[in-house]
Amino acid sequence: MTLWFLLMPSLLVYPL
Repeated sequence: MTLWFLLMPSLLVYPL
């Protein structure tokens, strides 16, 4: 579940 939290912000930074 911790990975999900790390992936969430990562996905937001990718498009940016």
